[in-house]
Amino acid sequence: YDNQTGSWNDLPENPITDRDFISCAIDDRKGNIWFGSISNGIVVFRYDLSEYQIISHESGNRLTIPNNHISCMYVSDDNILWIGTMKGGAALTSTEKVDIRTIEVDVNEDVKTIIEDKEKNLWIGMDGKGLLKYDPQTGKIRHFTKSDGSIPCDNIIGSAILDDGTMLFTSYG
Repeated sequence: YDNQTGSWNDLPENPITDRDFISCAIDDRKGNIWFGSISNGIVVFRYDLSEYQIISHESGNRLTIPNNHISCMYVSDDNILWIGTMKGGAALTSTEKVDIRTIEVDVNEDVKTIIEDKEKNLWIGMDGKGLLKYDPQTGKIRHFTKSDGSIPCDNIIGSAILDDGTMLFTSYG
């Protein structure tokens, strides 16, 4: 939607949005808008829509997104784009130059939300398997679940951070 003209505009023809459902979108604050799809990966458009780039999973290549079903994306303050996938875990890349790296989370579930705390830890909400706290400096992961009593529900589907650093997580039930 263009606020200046009051009109709705379609994206230019491309191999993803023309034939797939779009599950999420994010502005990387570097001149690009990233659109995640249900089954064909990501299409990245320049703000002026003059050009785009496709990012998709390549079987056997660890330097691609882990799965073409993109469920969420998050841009950190230091311009890292975090990508959550369906049953493929998460990945990250710089917003300035696409360089995909996968995060090994050892939890086979849909990533529904990703957010970064003030200490630069990444919080990854899983749809059915709880919440992960990932320290990118050490690579260590802490897993919070209902069964260990740390969270009331294992379906973590949304997140937000308040100005004082308080983390909020939403869930089903």
